[in-house]
Amino acid sequence: MLVSTYLAEQGELSLTDEVEAYVIRDERVYVAGKQASVKHIAEEGKLYKAGTKVVEMTGEGVPSSGQVYTQILTSLNGKVKTTEEGYTKYAGYIVYKVDGLERKLKPKKIKKLTHEELEDYSSAVIKKTAKGDCAQGDPIFKVVQNGKYYLISYIDNEDADRYYEGETVTVTVDGQDIRAKVTTVKKDETETKVVLKCGMMYEDYLTDRKVDIVITTAGAKGLKLKDKSIIEKDGKKGVLVKNKIGKYIFKPVCVKADDGKECIVYQDIYMDEKSNFVETISIYDEVIAKPSKKDIENAE
Repeated sequence: MLVSTYLAEQGELSLTDEVEAYVIRDERVYVAGKQASVKHIAEEGKLYKAGTKVVEMTGEGVPSSGQVYTQILTSLNGKVKTTEEGYTKYAGYIVYKVDGLERKLKPKKIKKLTHEELEDYSSAVIKKTAKGDCAQGDPIFKVVQNGKYYLISYIDNEDADRYYEGETVTVTVDGQDIRAKVTTVKKDETETKVVLKCGMMYEDYLTDRKVDIVITTAGAKGLKLKDKSIIEKDGKKGVLVKNKIGKYIFKPVCVKADDGKECIVYQDIYMDEKSNFVETISIYDEVIAKPSKKDIENAE
């Protein structure tokens, strides 16, 4: 009976998680300090320095905007900036949309935010800020501070061991890669809260509260093996290798990364937990793809 084998070859493995992420921004809503006719000057989504004139406010506007922004302003609870000339006091990205969560979803509140709260907030209605005739107190623009936004994701506990605070990972959104730093890893009974601090702003992060992302944790290079080849013999993890005369030889291995189907192991030699050097498999060793119990028992 022929036994399936393959050659151990060099490879690289990156571990990924496809998850939802809640966006946390440092942002400030500006409201009109007077009735006026508002005209956008700054381009939305662009980064501007402090003191930039964002909107032009002329004329007398209208006395009331009705119920358009009532819920949003109630949610903001007066935590807004007022301008009568249309200038921003802070540098950042200009956005002409608000949802009233700008004060509830701030970086300093990340630790207290629960998964349930974040999911509830993610469905908030986004409204365009006032343009043209504008009443006093209406939101007219928002400034999102550069370099201060976070992504919160929830990872299955069985996959969470790959994350640790201070680690740098890659976040992929719509094919675009962004480097991010893991700032918090908090495990509970069923899932682990992972907080990522991002340095590069992605367009959707300026307005969306929830996005689909792929997180790639640090990969590993070495010899690539199939998980089904990994066995245990005499309390040691390893593989069976077919030598030149057809005998099966057990060789211990040390796994560097595993995605559930394939893994990366050290080549030639590694150091065990007792600081002893251990000889392991070499490149082009002929590995038994899926050893049987009999194969394992008879291996040398």
